[in-house]
Amino acid sequence: MGSSRIWFGSGAILAGVGAAMLCGTGTAAADTGADATSTGRSTHAVSVSRVASQVSQVASRVASQGAERVARSNRAAAVAVTGGLNRANRGDRPRPAFPTPAPAVTTPVVPDSDPVDPAQFAGTYYEQGSVKQFFSIGLVNTKATYSVKPDGTIGVENSGNYFFNRGPKSSIVGSAVPVNETNTALNVGFFGSSPSANPPGNYTILAHAPDYSWVIVSDPSGQSGYILTRDKNISPQQYQELLTQARALGVRGNITPTKQYS
Repeated sequence: MGSSRIWFGSGAILAGVGAAMLCGTGTAAADTGADATSTGRSTHAVSVSRVASQVSQVASRVASQGAERVARSNRAAAVAVTGGLNRANRGDRPRPAFPTPAPAVTTPVVPDSDPVDPAQFAGTYYEQGSVKQFFSIGLVNTKATYSVKPDGTIGVENSGNYFFNRGPKSSIVGSAVPVNETNTALNVGFFGSSPSANPPGNYTILAHAPDYSWVIVSDPSGQSGYILTRDKNISPQQYQELLTQARALGVRGNITPTKQYS
């Protein structure tokens, strides 16, 4: 409503200005004292009529524009009121329930049911594939050597070359302690730390060949994974079989091949 008063008021102002112009023109003509011939009066009347017509047209356009603005304002107000009523009505209705995602299930991997003999397990294994860690990216010729110590713990040495056959060598030494009676779960520590004998351990032997020609290793969460063989090079078929078995045993991390140079 405020808009209509302003715009229609503007039209009235213009009309008033036009009337004042007409009156002013007439007054000016009277004040000049000029001879008013019939031709002069006719010409003057035509001019006044033309000005009045133009002022009327301007006032009409302004009024029309004001009416259109008022109409648009009224439509917007109606839409806002309708939207508010709709929202209010929706508030009385039960809102749809969105399903809550189920929590991720993390089933621990199960250690090998066959006991591990540390003496037979000892020796060198070559890594055919693993879930790469930040320190193992680019490592080739990776191998792990295990040894049984007099105190019953297991010595561990991991080594390899970076990027190519005779590339920079990397090695790390640690020890492992079995945490169950079957020696399939162990705690491994590096950098001189002494691993505890408390389960569940961080090194799980998921499966091994009867002659220990291969082993599949992970951890209780299944995020790590290693395929280790006594032979430095194996066939693609054997690698795929061991990879499939690792997946079936619960390894969730992405195992990728490890290059072993002949």
